[in-house]
Amino acid sequence: MGCAKAPLQRGMRLWGVAGICAILIAFVAPARADDAAQMARLWAALRMEDSLSIMHREGREHALNSAEALTGQAANDSWRGIVERIYDPEPLRALVYDAMQEALVGRDMSEMVRYYESPQGARVIALEISAREAYLSPGVEEAAREAWNWGAKDGERADLIRKFVNDGDLVERNVAGALNSNVAFLTAFAAASPKEYEVLDERAILAEVMGEEAQIRVDTTEWLFGYLSLAYAPLSDAELQRLVTLSASPAGRALNAALFHGFHPMYQEVARGLGQAAGQAQSQQEL
Repeated sequence: MGCAKAPLQRGMRLWGVAGICAILIAFVAPARADDAAQMARLWAALRMEDSLSIMHREGREHALNSAEALTGQAANDSWRGIVERIYDPEPLRALVYDAMQEALVGRDMSEMVRYYESPQGARVIALEISAREAYLSPGVEEAAREAWNWGAKDGERADLIRKFVNDGDLVERNVAGALNSNVAFLTAFAAASPKEYEVLDERAILAEVMGEEAQIRVDTTEWLFGYLSLAYAPLSDAELQRLVTLSASPAGRALNAALFHGFHPMYQEVARGLGQAAGQAQSQQEL
């Protein structure tokens, strides 16, 4: 079963006020004109296009590097084409935008819009994106994790980052997102795989996924604190305190939840696509 799980624990994380990945289902009313305008301003202020571009590169690279684990052979032109189709930016963008807008119907996000359109808010987003881009380079993530574990985790700034994470329930939400993505992947993989994988019914899939929960939680926690300490290092104590306070406000929590709700369908779509492609590749090898 190791061949069927590699890509789902990497390249699927959010950050900052966005938090990580959660599932939130709420009553949805039709969007009004002011809801649409608010969404457009938030989308631009949060630089969501840039964030999605990084996630596309991150996920695509990992899927290509995991080709042998998934398909039994190194990435070839066929696999590259499949990965490009799965990570096609435009339909994934539409999934995120529509679901996020859906979650914000009737919500007053004016406070968040003002903050992220301000110089300080724009700087926070720029730092988050810059750190995420840096994580694409070999060794940066490992160095950030080590820096946190060997000193950055102590002191008042570290306490502020912990409060940011705890207030947003970021570890738990990311773990939940990873587990759900792995379920989607394995379900699609089993449906498209050779008969030997027919034993992967719903119960077996859940057992397989839950068996990795502890390791996913450790990896998520280390990734998150390393990333946030790297991203927010240039902020003053006052700037970091302002971000932490705002993210814990009703408007901040609503935006956080909307971002989780926005990215969830994208992650599910990618997971299902990779699972189906990996399963079909396994089946073809047996012919």
